[in-house]
Amino acid sequence: MDQVVANSLDADTDLLPFLPQLLDGIWALGSLPSRIIELLAGTGLKPGTAKVLDLGCGKGATLIQIARQLGFFGVGIDAFQPFIDFAISKAAEEGVSDKCAFKCGDIRQAVETMNRFDVVIYSGIGPIWGKINNTIGVLRGCLQAGGYIIFDEGFLADDTTPLNEMYRDYENYAKTIELLESFGDTIVAEFIQTPDETDRNNAQLFRSIQQNAQKIIVQYPEKQKMILEYITRQKHENAILGHHFIGATWLIRKKT
Repeated sequence: MDQVVANSLDADTDLLPFLPQLLDGIWALGSLPSRIIELLAGTGLKPGTAKVLDLGCGKGATLIQIARQLGFFGVGIDAFQPFIDFAISKAAEEGVSDKCAFKCGDIRQAVETMNRFDVVIYSGIGPIWGKINNTIGVLRGCLQAGGYIIFDEGFLADDTTPLNEMYRDYENYAKTIELLESFGDTIVAEFIQTPDETDRNNAQLFRSIQQNAQKIIVQYPEKQKMILEYITRQKHENAILGHHFIGATWLIRKKT
């Protein structure tokens, strides 16, 4: 389980005890809740009845704001207990504890029993089920007919040479669309991030992580090498994102 969490956050397992402090002050991890809310607001799903499953929910930013702004009920699952603890506390602070349930667990196991949702959110988790069509096949199993998938991932730029192992299961835009629609479902809407937007978002997050990293190094100087290696990896990833790997969010409706 630790390795799954580490992979999703581009970290080593030895770094896990420091992740809450490294990501302190960052609520939304790898997604833009406002964009997801905008997409869901256009579905016609009803407040008080719609049910949302957020797989790899992180600190609960997306699900909590969906509950607050749209009135949907939700279940969030993440493998990192400190994130779940934060999400539970934050839901209480935002007054939506009655609409949000957060559980610590492996989403690969959770999908075997979680079904008949109106929406399933898959945001920034990576290809844990391999190719995109495999992932879509798993996600649609959590939905009732006519339900919606929020797929917040991305695709390779057409002129990109092969990237590192982390990107082996991603495709260019045309192939990605083909895989997203491989079960006969309908892409209702899509949003593709511009390089400038990606750079701005990543720069803001990176500044926060750098500041937090310096505080950790002061407290634990013996961890300096490990922390600085993580910062270097983040800097390298930021150079890839938005240029060689293009972030995108799709709203997909399951075939009725």
